[in-house]
This record gives sequence, C-alpha cells and structure tokens, in this order.
Amino acid sequence: MIEILSLFAVFARLVVGALAVHENGHDEHNGHQQQQVARNNYRTLVIIIVFVLLVTFWLFTILRRPLGMLSHIPGPPSSHLLLGNVTSERGKTFLRIQEWVAQYGTFTKYMYGRLPRVVLSEPDLVHEVLVTNFENFVNRTGSNRLMDKTGSKPGLLMARDDYWRRLRRIVSPAFNTVHLKTMLTMINSAADLFIEHMIMVQETGEVGGGKNGVVEIHNALARLTLEIIGTTAFGTHIPSQTDSSNELSLAASAVFRATESGSSALLPLAVFPGLAPLMSEIVKKVKPKALVMFVKAASILKQHTTTIIEERRRTFDYHHRDGDDDDGGDNGDDDDDDEEGPKDFVDMLLKAKDDKTGQRLQDDEIAAQCETFLLAGHETTATALAFTIYLLSHHPEVEQRMVDEIFRTFPDGTVPTTMDDLKQSGGGGGGLAYTTMVLNESLRLYPPAVRISRQAMHDIMIGNHLIPAEIDVVIPIWTIHHDKNMWGDDADEFKPERWLAPPSHVCAFMPFGGGPRNCVGMRFAVMEAKMLLVRIYQKLTFKLLPGQVPLAITAGITLAPEHGILVKPMKRVR
Repeated sequence: MIEILSLFAVFARLVVGALAVHENGHDEHNGHQQQQVARNNYRTLVIIIVFVLLVTFWLFTILRRPLGMLSHIPGPPSSHLLLGNVTSERGKTFLRIQEWVAQYGTFTKYMYGRLPRVVLSEPDLVHEVLVTNFENFVNRTGSNRLMDKTGSKPGLLMARDDYWRRLRRIVSPAFNTVHLKTMLTMINSAADLFIEHMIMVQETGEVGGGKNGVVEIHNALARLTLEIIGTTAFGTHIPSQTDSSNELSLAASAVFRATESGSSALLPLAVFPGLAPLMSEIVKKVKPKALVMFVKAASILKQHTTTIIEERRRTFDYHHRDGDDDDGGDNGDDDDDDEEGPKDFVDMLLKAKDDKTGQRLQDDEIAAQCETFLLAGHETTATALAFTIYLLSHHPEVEQRMVDEIFRTFPDGTVPTTMDDLKQSGGGGGGLAYTTMVLNESLRLYPPAVRISRQAMHDIMIGNHLIPAEIDVVIPIWTIHHDKNMWGDDADEFKPERWLAPPSHVCAFMPFGGGPRNCVGMRFAVMEAKMLLVRIYQKLTFKLLPGQVPLAITAGITLAPEHGILVKPMKRVR
C-alpha cells in the first residue's frame, strides 16, 4: 500500500509540473505558437500518465510470478522502492554481491530495480548454467534489447539466439593461431613506442602523459592497446600514443565514458525493458548528456569503420570470390602467408563465411564486429596489464623471478616474434611458465569483467531451485576468484606459485567467461598481454607511488583503478 501511495505521489508531482508548464505556455505565447506549446505539453502529460500506469501494472502484476517463485531464495532486503538493491554507490555493486554471498550463501538473489536477479557462485551450479544448460542460457542479460528498437546490428557481445550463433561461427576463425601470428609485428612496434615514451618520462619528466616523472599507467596502457587494436582491427594506424587529439582515439574513450556515466540514466530501460518504446520517446525529449556523448562518439567510430570497409570492397572484389575457400581463412585451417592472405580483422571478416550456410557478413555486420573488438579489446587488456604492473611493483621478489625467466628465454635483447616464443614451457627449462603464472594470478585477483550474466529462456531447475523464464542469473566472477573455499585462506594474496597446480574446478577461474559464450578474443588477449609483459619488463621497471596499497577500485564495463595507478617508470639496469 505504501509503494502504491509513493508511486502516485510521484505521478501527482509530474502532472502538476506538466500542467504548470502548460499554463506558462498560455501566458507567454499566442496564435500558432500557443497551440504548438499546448500540443507538446498535452503530449508530455499523456506520456507521463501512460508511463505511470504501465509501471504500476508492471510492479503489481507482471512481477508477481517470478518474485513468488523466487521467494524461498535468501537475499538482502530491497532498500529502495524502485532501485531495489542498486545503491547510489556506483561501481561497487560487485563488492556488495561478495558481501551478500558471504551472508546469504552461494545461491542468493538481489533486486535490480524491481527485477529479481539470481546470483550463483557455486562452481557446479555455474557450470550447469554456462555449459550443461547453455541452450537455455544463450543470451546475456539485456543483450540487444535496445538494438531491437533501433534496428542497428549488434556486435557479437550483445547478439542474441540464432543471430549470435551465426556471428560466432563466422567470427571465431578470425582468432585462430594462424591469424594471430600476423599480429605479432604490430604488437612489437607499438611496444617499442611505449617503452621509448616511458624512458623519456624518466629522463625529461613530461612525455607521453607523464608529469614530473610520474605516469598514470592505466591510461598510458589504454593508449598503447588502443593503437594495437586499431591496427589489428582496421589495418590503419591509430596514433593514440603520440596524438592525444586523434579523433578515433577520443571517440573510443568517449564511448566507454558515456556508457559508464549513463548507466544510472538508462536504468529504467534495464529494469522495465517492456517500456523501451515509451522510454525512448522520453529520452529523445530529455536528451541525457551520456546519451548525446555516446551517439556522437559511436557515429565517429561507425563512419570510420564504414569508410574502411568500403575501401576494401573497392580494392578487393570479395563478392565474387565465393569459391576461393583456400584463400579465405574461413575454416580456421588456412596456413597461407602470401600477399593475398588476411592482414587484419576487417580483411578476415570480409573473407569469412558461415560454414553452415556459406553466407558472408554484410557491411553493417562487419562494422559492428570491428567496433566491438576495438572497444572491448583495448580496455580489457589495458586493465589486466595495469593491475599486473601494480602487483609487481609492490612484490619485487615476484618481479625479479619473472624478469630472470624473461632474460633466460630471450637473451641478448631478443624479442618474441612467433607464437611458439610465448608458450608456457620450452626445452632446456626455458619458456614463460612463471610469467604465465604471474598473469593468471593478476587476472584472478583483478578480473577485467567482475561478473557475467545470462537470461533464462524457460523455467529450469538449477540445483534444487527453480529459476523462472526471463530471470537474469548473475555469475559473480570477482566473488568466485576470491573464494577462500576454492583458493585457500590466502585467496586475497598475490601468489603466482599457486598456479603450479591447476584450479580445483573448471569454473573457479573465469577471467574470460565460460562455456560456449566465453570471450571469442581470449587467445588474442592472452597473447597480447603476455607479449607486452615480456617487452615492457625487458626494458623497464616501475616504482609505485605511496598511498596506493590497498588500491581503490571501481567497476563499470570493466574493473578499473578508481583513481588510476601512479608509477615512476625507470629504465631497467642489468
């Protein structure tokens, strides 16, 4: 009863506000202008009335079934009428989930607005969702809901159902070993420039984003990985390390900022997806700053991608090469390194086919995949490397052991140039086994994605609990990675040696998700991160500025240091 009264109190305020605007319209305008103002105000009033009625219907009818079916599952009490357990402490929900799991158990729930979300952190149950019952949990939470309303083609990250399956079949071969090895030269070139800038910061104090010999390393690494991803995705150089005003670099960063800052403004769309058409009309009128910033930046990315694709189609007549499978790289087995082979992500996708239907991707589909690769790829790798440098900088004994291994594997200043160079072990006790342990331990303590989620298509039993159709299931990766029952009492400590033995469960370590819908670019991300670790620590070490242990962290699209990571880069002396 209190919820109904509160809701209609909000409704009354909105109506009074609209009517006041309407009266002002009568006083200030005459003739045609007055009629136009009246029509706009009445339209706004109708939208408000319909919105409130639909929300009321949603709250007290549609949600009764899932809420009733989940009533036996423990969880924190809802702390807000409309926001549920989503607090104003933005970027910290993953830490609250960790607290809820500790208090209520590994099968719990919380309210995201007025929608219940089930949280699973028991590895066996996680495996049931991500692997055993994958066909019932194909879709990510909220994936493609907004795309459905705009007609835009989604990237692989947000695609749903059979469309996702088709994209995955076509895109996956682009990340096979043969194609990945063509990207090593690009990574080496970008690493050379990064090292040069860090040494100049030490020597001159203010180069490449540094000031007084200090660098915010997360931002510097983001510029590095953006340059790598831009080159590998589009075959065009993005000078993000040297040109801070580069349009494409600024657009990519803006999309991330807009998405994260706009999460609160777009919460109603996530909580009440059925109201998306009505909400879109309100958004068009209000024009939130985050949305305007996002649309502008996204249009720059799309225009750039479309231009590149059009140029490639004019240069190479891919439409008439359907029979040239040996040159297409479609099946993942092409080992051809001649001039006709794929050179970047656009090239690979233009040549790729669906192995079931023989169909190729349309230009707008290719653009969506390239933009997804650019945006998701550069930020996640930069985050992983930034946290690894942070950990190594206050664990010098671990850094020394890793550096000794790197110099044993690559003596006399040699650098990795092949995929075999990056393997975990090699002959004569060589290889990068310990470096791999360091990277894995960093990804465990600071996973770039702190949680993943899936939406149930149909009612299903998971363990001893019934999960209703359309309920979102959250897999709290941060919580699982810090679970002392799985990792021991020292789960919160940085100990690469724990990786001498594999994790106790396949779902105990999931920095790239799990099951058939894990990260399609996982091998590229690991290769890139490991290669950059080798190249950077061959030439550099970093001194962490005081006051950053423990490190303040936040999570938007990815985990990130809340205030950056301030370090002094120094040239390595051996």
